[in-house]
Amino acid sequence: MIIAAGLWILAELFVAVIIQFLSWDRIKSWFADRDTEINANDDHLRVTLHEKMKTGQHRVVSGIFNAATSKFIEGETVVADTIDSELSEFHKDSPLVVYT
Repeated sequence: MIIAAGLWILAELFVAVIIQFLSWDRIKSWFADRDTEINANDDHLRVTLHEKMKTGQHRVVSGIFNAATSKFIEGETVVADTIDSELSEFHKDSPLVVYT
C-alpha cells in the first residue's frame, strides 16, 4: 500500500483533468504515449488508483512507478463523473492496480 499512499500524495501535485466520462481506452492511450519511458527500465510499472469521492465523482490517478527507487516518474489525475465498465472491473477488488 506504499504505492497507493504515494500516488495519493502525488495526485495533489499532478495537474487534474476534469472530464465527464473516463474510459479505459483513454488510460491505455496515456500509458502508450509513455511506452518508451516505461520500457526503458524493467522497474517501471504502470499503475492506477481509483477513488469514488463523496461527490459521486471518480478520481483516477494513472502513474509510472519505479519499483527500485519507490518513486513516481510521472502521473496524471483525472476526475470524472463516470467511468466505463472495463475500468470499473479492473478496480472492483482493489483501489490500486498494477499492470504488467
